[in-house]
Amino acid sequence: MKAKLSLLTILVYLSQLAYSQCVSGNCENGNGSYKWTNGDMYTGQWSSGYRNGYGRYDWADGSYYIGDFANNVLEGKGKYVGADGTILEGNFRNGELAADTESGCMSGNCENGSGTYKWASGDMYTGEWKNGMRTGYGRYDWANGSYYVGYFRDNLLHGKGSYYASDGTSMIGEFKDNNFQDNPTEQEETVTDTDWIDEMNKQNEENEKAEKLAVTTAEKTDFCSLIQKCVVEFPKNFSSMKGAEQKSYINFGASWYSNVMVQNSVKAVISETFLSSYNSFYNTLYEGDDFTTAKSKYDEYVKQVNNCKTGCCTMVYDVSDYKGDSYESYLTSWLTFLVNDGYEESIYQDMVIEVEMMSNVIGPKWSVVFRMYNLNSIEDE
Repeated sequence: MKAKLSLLTILVYLSQLAYSQCVSGNCENGNGSYKWTNGDMYTGQWSSGYRNGYGRYDWADGSYYIGDFANNVLEGKGKYVGADGTILEGNFRNGELAADTESGCMSGNCENGSGTYKWASGDMYTGEWKNGMRTGYGRYDWANGSYYVGYFRDNLLHGKGSYYASDGTSMIGEFKDNNFQDNPTEQEETVTDTDWIDEMNKQNEENEKAEKLAVTTAEKTDFCSLIQKCVVEFPKNFSSMKGAEQKSYINFGASWYSNVMVQNSVKAVISETFLSSYNSFYNTLYEGDDFTTAKSKYDEYVKQVNNCKTGCCTMVYDVSDYKGDSYESYLTSWLTFLVNDGYEESIYQDMVIEVEMMSNVIGPKWSVVFRMYNLNSIEDE
């Protein structure tokens, strides 16, 4: 992998030696497209004649990279797709995909409260902590792709929970001291604070009622009109679109039911995690068990985004599909290339639109969702 990326870095530098020209925009300080005689092309942000900021580099062989650059080098968050199908995604440093060695408490309170902790192995836990140990409700993700969602006690899986292995197998039910109970003989108390559990159940019931009311009373609109409204509300964190606030028994951030959603869609929320001050908009457009119907809905919504005028920006899109043994995702992302006059560039240059069709572990087999968020909201996740 390292050799491949080192070659990419060399190719980027060598491409500058050939005669080339700026084919559109400003390739000194601004946004522009630059093409080399060997067929390579870059479209994105420039500073002092260097590729600095966000952009897309296409090699003549069909490979491409979309993400951050610094002084002509792949630097920051990005995704490389090779002509041979190779996909490298994550943080790039000096033209190479960087090994993620950062560990420790990433956010929140990992002693007594709610927080996210990451280990050097790549494992990560997000949830409740007590005296520095995983106690309460949370999610543990192993580096191999397996994960557990449920209750913990003194760092062990203990109580009701669901474990999903990377090979597609699962265990759902009661756990005791890290062991799954095939036939539990007694009801395990998941945490010592039973009042906390009663409050959690009460808030869940209230949220279910509030969600039904929010879906019933929300303004229903066509997809393009919703996108355009979200664009207007984007710099204001969707403030006028916020309805009732969702109650949360774990402090993972605030969320609100949206008072606007696509007609015949399932639900819409606006959320702010403790990892970021930026709000994200999320509308579940469709849920169902039939692949053909879901895929048809997905394709239609993607087409509508392409035909919709956002007003603020010229956008480029990227397709990223994944098909594994236990999970499938069909994702189209639109990223801002040029910010139009009258719109604040520092805000809209980081706007992202997504339409995704994905398989579900629980509930209807397929979901189609629409998202709009600030690219900086995921930088620290």
